Parts: sequence; C-alpha cells; structure tokens
Amino acid sequence: MNISNIKNSKILKWTLIIGLPTILVAGYYGYTYYKKRKDEKNNTNTDTESKEPIIDEATMQYYRIRMPYITDITTTLSTYLKASFVPYKFISIKTGMDENSRPVVDYNIGIAPTDVQKLEEAISKLKGALIKKVIKEQTTVTSNDIPACLVKRTEVKSFQEFYESVACLSYTTLFGYNLLAIKNIPNIENKITVDELNKVFSRAASKNFNISDVEREELTNILKKAFAE
Repeated sequence: MNISNIKNSKILKWTLIIGLPTILVAGYYGYTYYKKRKDEKNNTNTDTESKEPIIDEATMQYYRIRMPYITDITTTLSTYLKASFVPYKFISIKTGMDENSRPVVDYNIGIAPTDVQKLEEAISKLKGALIKKVIKEQTTVTSNDIPACLVKRTEVKSFQEFYESVACLSYTTLFGYNLLAIKNIPNIENKITVDELNKVFSRAASKNFNISDVEREELTNILKKAFAE
C-alpha cells in the first residue's frame, strides 16, 4: 500500500468518526423541529375547527333540518356541515314523528342570514334531508321551561290542564311540532281554542297516529296557528 492510499484511508476514517455523528445529530434535530412544527399546526387547525363560529344572536335565523331517524345524527350531520364549510350554531336536537307518522330527527341550528344560501345548497345535496325556517320557540326548550308531569290525562279541558299533563305524554312531538314548547308561546290563548288544544293533546295521548288525511290536516293546521309568528 503506498503512502497516498494510507493517507486517503485515514482521512476517510476520521471523516466517518467526526462527520457521521454530526450528520445524525443534525438530522435528528431537524426532524424533531419539523415534527414539532407540524404538530403545532395540526393542533391549531383542530382548535380552530372545534370552536363554534360566533354568530350574532340579534340577527340569527333559526332552521330545522329534518332527517329520517338515525341514532348518530349529531355526528353525521355536524360533520357534513363542517365539510361543506357552513358556519352554524347548534341549538338542539329532537326526535319525533312527521306528518306521515314516521320517526324523524330534527337538528335545530342558528345561522347568519348571509350563510342561509350556503346552508340550503348543502342540505339540497343531502339525501332524505328537509330544511325549514322556524321560530326560536320551535327549537329550544330549557330545563326550567320543561313542564313537570303532574296529572296523567287522556284529554284536557283548559290550558292549565294541558300544562299539567303534556309532560306525561309518551310522544311530546306531533307532526314535527314540540308540544312542550306551547307553554312558552306568547298569547297562545288568542291563537287557538281549548277545544283545538284538546284535539291535539288527545291524539298525542292515544299513541295512535294511523289517522285520516282530513284529521291529520286539521291537527297540523291547529299547530301551525299555535306556532305562527
């Protein structure tokens, strides 16, 4: 082996001894820094996505998204709306039956007037979903407003009897209307009569919703009057 080869061999040896650890250390810290920045970015995105958009309640409009009954409606629909970039405020979710006595879920939200078109376009692409503008009383029932079951009845002869017995019903939603919310409607006594209220109550208490189209239309019209703005 000549002197030149010996020198090259020693240079290679020391290069490996000194340079390789330096490269490995630099690579390690470079990877650590990259991973940290990536994690921070992901966390920021997650935090941003999890925050509910701020919507001015003074101008907020209320919408009911009705779908056939499924147990995971909250996750399914909220994920779909987020993926469609629709900013909204969740209000409540309720189960009940539609005008054809089919079980449904109402997903109630608040939305800025400027985003209504975006919401309508998103829902139009969702099979089986219906959207309707509603009033606040149709979407919210606070724990303080929920009537207590005081007396079980099959019919009522006054508004007070209705308030005492409505919470005893097995079905407190009739044709998409929340019967528990009737107590909170201003001037309800001027909108419907006790006789009309009793027709609604008696039908819900009967648990029999296989009724004629005529009766269904009559009950629906009574509820429309009760919840009309």
